Amino acid sequence: MPSDPRLTVVLALALTGTSLLSQVPSVSLSAPNTLSIRAAALGRTASASRPSGLLATTDRMEAAVPGAAVSTAWSAAGEFVEIIETVDLGDHSAIGSIGPHTYLMQFAASASAPAVLRIERSTTVSIGTPWPAVDIDLGNDGTIDISNPGSEVTVPVTGFGPAGFAVRLVVATQASGMQSARSTLRFRMVPDNDFSVIRTATGCAEPAVRDLYVNPIFAGRGMRIAAGPSLDHNGVVLVFGARSQPTILPLGAGNCILMPSVDVTIDAFGIYSAVDIPLPAAVRPLTLQVQGVRWVPGILETTDAVEIRIR
Repeated sequence: MPSDPRLTVVLALALTGTSLLSQVPSVSLSAPNTLSIRAAALGRTASASRPSGLLATTDRMEAAVPGAAVSTAWSAAGEFVEIIETVDLGDHSAIGSIGPHTYLMQFAASASAPAVLRIERSTTVSIGTPWPAVDIDLGNDGTIDISNPGSEVTVPVTGFGPAGFAVRLVVATQASGMQSARSTLRFRMVPDNDFSVIRTATGCAEPAVRDLYVNPIFAGRGMRIAAGPSLDHNGVVLVFGARSQPTILPLGAGNCILMPSVDVTIDAFGIYSAVDIPLPAAVRPLTLQVQGVRWVPGILETTDAVEIRIR
């Protein structure tokens, strides 16, 4: 019996897949106005467009002539939206234009709980190319809240749920001559499940397979614990402990230390060995020590060890 009885609850939830509160996320992507792109070079012109309205979950527009190629692509599913805009010119007479494009994202979930909107931007341009314009209106209230964002922006969303949360995005890219530009914008709604993770020890497995990932999930205000990748598909045994109790593994590779007390173990199989664990109020607050142990012919190897503080 684990020293903390709440670990028994955690084990039961993980093994049964029980979700006491399920936020099922969704997102729709639409264009209030027509989307259009244009490429021109050497006296030839190409264009492409999409009418205003609800957009397909995955689509791509391309306009290309010799010496100029322009494209816009997007995908929207679950809690994630990605938009990629590219201009690639290879002639001094070339012109490429995207937009301005306006996108409207409507994020929603089947139940209410705190969440965080993570916005990521990656932009590369050739020397002399104008910087692509990116403006973001949080809540779609007509006010630009974020102009020309950096690589990552985090926005708390209190009470994210059925009422939804709207985001209006306005983007534009212009280039000419021998210029090029590419922008990737990602919007992901992530549950704010009120836990933190601290790495407490480095595992003795090879660097490529020693990571232990802990990420929030919408199901049950819980977490997904994953170790990987396992190239032999053998998976790992996840060891959960109520306290830190370092122990040298008898068949470990060198000085291989298991950090948690061995209170609960869960087998996780597959290339990326993952277990989803709901975290209802009944198990909060709780501090867990977690580490993965993998059997490699003849020896035991460990992943990194972490302490998870669930509030």
